[in-house]
Amino acid sequence: MSTSSQNAGTHLELPADRFYWGVLDASALPRRARSTPEQLGYLFESVLPVAVDTIHAVYVPIGTDRVLACGFDRDDLHGHATQRWLTLSPDRVPGFISETLDEPIDPDRLNLLTTAFEPRQIKVHRRRTTLVGCAAILLCTGLILAGQSRRAARLLGHTRALESTTAELYDAVLPPSNSPLPPSARLTAELRLLDRTRGTASPETGPVEVAPSLAAMLASWPNDLHLTTDSLSASSTAITLSVRLPDEAAAERFERELRAPPGWSLRQPNVVRERDEIAVRVRMEPGVPP
Repeated sequence: MSTSSQNAGTHLELPADRFYWGVLDASALPRRARSTPEQLGYLFESVLPVAVDTIHAVYVPIGTDRVLACGFDRDDLHGHATQRWLTLSPDRVPGFISETLDEPIDPDRLNLLTTAFEPRQIKVHRRRTTLVGCAAILLCTGLILAGQSRRAARLLGHTRALESTTAELYDAVLPPSNSPLPPSARLTAELRLLDRTRGTASPETGPVEVAPSLAAMLASWPNDLHLTTDSLSASSTAITLSVRLPDEAAAERFERELRAPPGWSLRQPNVVRERDEIAVRVRMEPGVPP
């Protein structure tokens, strides 16, 4: 005799002999069609004693090409669905089915209260869960947008403060002017004017490092000559010196042994007799002599 069992008033288990069973060979179906109830229903109908449209069935894959089909009479199922059950499944898988399976199937996986027979409580719960999820997404999106908006406002405030400070600095260093040029261009023009006024070397030539050249020139200095140095100056544009020697022989030796540093040229020395001494004035300039 068929019996039924109840699980906490929500799950209804009915005897397995009240269900329609079948193990379907789905190898002839395209893989996408194997999850389609309509296509599987055609296969199930070939082993049913009734028309497939009079039952409601669920299908569970049990391998690569096989599907377990479990069906229940639609009229009877409708009567159970109105009794506020949440699930309805067989109490077991019959022996003639289980012996063909590679592994046992949990009967709870064969819940028939699905699709059109899904309980209202399940639909309401799913709809409520969906709404809560959507609300959470909207809330998170709103929080992100609010945070980004505050960050953008803060960055905009910093930018405006920086622009205000920059404008104050321009006003502090630039003289009043009606020029249409922006302050940055006016400041650049003022700096260039100051560079020209101070005689800054042009960007093409650049300043000459004079210390190594002066050291190279002094290395050729005839130290054993008796002479008096009146002046010695060195800059990026010239090295000049003025010495006094006791006689012409010493002056000739000084001119002969003194060498211009590499990359410099020695102008013709200026030799002048002054009373009992010979004055020699020398000038060296950057560049190789022609």
